[in-house]
Amino acid sequence: MKVHYDLNDLPDWKHPVLTQGTFDGVHLGHRQLIKRINSIAKREEGESVVLTYFPHPRLVLNPQNNSLKLLNTLDEKIELLREAGIQNLIVLEFTKELAGLRAENFIEDILIDKIGAKSLIVGYDHRFGRNRAGSVKDLREYEAKGYFKVIEIEAQMIQDMAISSTKIRAALHEGIVEEAINLLGSEYSLTGIVVEGKRIGREMGYPTANISVEADYKLIPKDGVYYVKVLVQGKYFDGLLSIGNNPTVNGQEKSIEVHLLKFKEDIYGHNVKVVFKKWIRGTKKFVSLQNLKNQISKDKEYVERTFL
Repeated sequence: MKVHYDLNDLPDWKHPVLTQGTFDGVHLGHRQLIKRINSIAKREEGESVVLTYFPHPRLVLNPQNNSLKLLNTLDEKIELLREAGIQNLIVLEFTKELAGLRAENFIEDILIDKIGAKSLIVGYDHRFGRNRAGSVKDLREYEAKGYFKVIEIEAQMIQDMAISSTKIRAALHEGIVEEAINLLGSEYSLTGIVVEGKRIGREMGYPTANISVEADYKLIPKDGVYYVKVLVQGKYFDGLLSIGNNPTVNGQEKSIEVHLLKFKEDIYGHNVKVVFKKWIRGTKKFVSLQNLKNQISKDKEYVERTFL
């Protein structure tokens, strides 16, 4: 897959078959759509192209509202789209100026002049342009003039994709990792850098790597303890991940920390990838650090007995 960030530096594609959207999660519904796009591109002897936006439009238009949490960072989405088999990806910076572009200007300046789209794959309720005033009807007018072909995706597929995204987020908010994995068609993960912590785990004999996730819009699953796989220095290790405020030591801020099984190296400053496998239990305030240590021992025994 080729990734393009500049509309002024796009290649001279042979019959670009284009669709656009946020593609957050790149879940099974998205993958089904990508298969359809690739099939049409092959039939038309062209190339499949996805146009996506970064940052997410809602983060730009409503910056004061931090309720939106996304399943993917941009880097994660790019890799998932690559795995899904799309041939070309355009990442267009979303700005208020872009949002204010009239529908006809978006069609003429971007879809026709910059991208040179020959086939457009859109949903029945597709909206675009200033105040989302543009619709499939506008695209059909340009189709009638011979600029491109418009192919509408059936309502059921569009609805299923929207429902899937909502269900995935809800499942992760509830810690139901298995349901999220089934809907995604892949495992849910997050990436971050290992930073200094309070070293409480080390004092108990269970050293943890504290993970800082740079993207504040990334969806962090429900507080609790998880069995995870962690990619460190090119190799996966089993681990116990804790998300929460560390109530036993009266913690005030949420932290993400993982105890890696059979791993003792210093990895401060390293980037790691955490793959969620199973929610084990919720957070709890223990009466002492010894009681917490005993519970961690039980959690570790459960993981080793059940998964390893």
